Amino acid sequence: MESPPPPTEPKRLSLVDRLPERDEPWYPAFDDHFRNFTDLFDQGSRSQSTVEQARTYGLGLLSIEGRKSMEPIAERTTTPYHRTQYFITGAVWSPEAVQLRHTAILAKMFATEDGVFSLDDEGDPKKGNDSAGVTRQYCGNRGKEENCQVGVCLSYIRPHPSRYADMVSFGMAMRLYLNEARAADMDHRERTHIPDEVEYEPKWQIGLDQIDRVLPLNVPHQAVVADADYGRVADFRRGLRERKEAYVLGVQPSQTQILLEGEKEPRTCAEVARTLPESAWRKLTWSKGTKGDLVMEVARVRATVSEKGHPTTEEDWVLFERRTNETKAYLAWGLDGLSLRAQVRLVRARWGIELWFEHAKSELGLDQFEGRSWPGWHHNVSMVMLDHGYLMIQRTKGKGKDGKPLPTLPAVKRATEHRVVAELMDRVIADEDKGRREKLAITALEVMGRPPKLTADGHLFVSKDWRDYLDAG
Repeated sequence: MESPPPPTEPKRLSLVDRLPERDEPWYPAFDDHFRNFTDLFDQGSRSQSTVEQARTYGLGLLSIEGRKSMEPIAERTTTPYHRTQYFITGAVWSPEAVQLRHTAILAKMFATEDGVFSLDDEGDPKKGNDSAGVTRQYCGNRGKEENCQVGVCLSYIRPHPSRYADMVSFGMAMRLYLNEARAADMDHRERTHIPDEVEYEPKWQIGLDQIDRVLPLNVPHQAVVADADYGRVADFRRGLRERKEAYVLGVQPSQTQILLEGEKEPRTCAEVARTLPESAWRKLTWSKGTKGDLVMEVARVRATVSEKGHPTTEEDWVLFERRTNETKAYLAWGLDGLSLRAQVRLVRARWGIELWFEHAKSELGLDQFEGRSWPGWHHNVSMVMLDHGYLMIQRTKGKGKDGKPLPTLPAVKRATEHRVVAELMDRVIADEDKGRREKLAITALEVMGRPPKLTADGHLFVSKDWRDYLDAG
């Protein structure tokens, strides 16, 4: 009689397999996304190390709560700090190339003819004067002058046809702004490694440069949108018209002059708005928010923009928005075929860039970078964009099944932490250094919401058996 086969060893599941199952269809797959960029990091004599550091830094930005500056990222990923620092400040890879590749990938997935290019800048308050571009200047997120760095960003916004929160947004280009004084300060340029070819450019010109960079990608879009800091600049609007880029731009009502058909003298937008008959105003529902309909009280007129009291060749729709305490104005060019409601939706689409800034900061630490050099700032920003793109892809994989809203990007970020836990636990198992194992184990347990497992004498329980950690607590 043939003897029975010996019992087989139970299948050793990978750590990823052992993680709690999730109902969401957007389970993280960071490596699949990162492979699209590996050739861009494969540069110079230390190329393999640079590729590895890029992946590690990307996971570090996605990982657990805590600061997302270089030193904490190096500590959490058990990477020697000098390697992390070199990857960000000294390695030879192009942030512009990463940003363009990121734009091409996400545009292919998300861009539609009703999307918009949104332009804005974001200030990051800083102490001291040693970081590239830092000086006392207007800081948008503080609403006043402050010692800060300012980055100019071009983002893509795809509005949702009926649900505002389900818009898709991603950064396409971001560059540090140098005011005239900093651009001329040779000592500052040398200390912060600002390239010789970088000269002073006003923010609106940087914006046009960024648009020129992405136009060859043929990203579908309907218009360029921006607030009054950009819209008030006649040269910026002229630059867009020369590029045949339709736009909806905020302007300063008390300073922008327009000439209405049949009138002889131009008036400011504020003066025109005050004299419009009540019948000219309409309350339009332009989307749905989490608490109901989103409504805007608006009017529009056809007018010619004037400069220094004289009419120009710029003919626009002028949109007025009436709020409780103020009236705002916008110039819409190249969009004559759109209804008032459609133009209003473009006005509101601009706010998608604010959501991009918010998520880049709160989830990926955009405002926590502590490096001082020009290359370091742009390298970090590009990695934040790469990671944000990954999160946006994961967010939309569910596509709002059964009419449900898409998950929020912060919720998607929480899901990615399970992948990071798996990687940390793999390192716990493999690491021969007890001190590092303890740090990694504590980090992984924190992410899983489990308390550290202690020995009888009060020390951290350290094991190379992954099942002990997953069962901890």
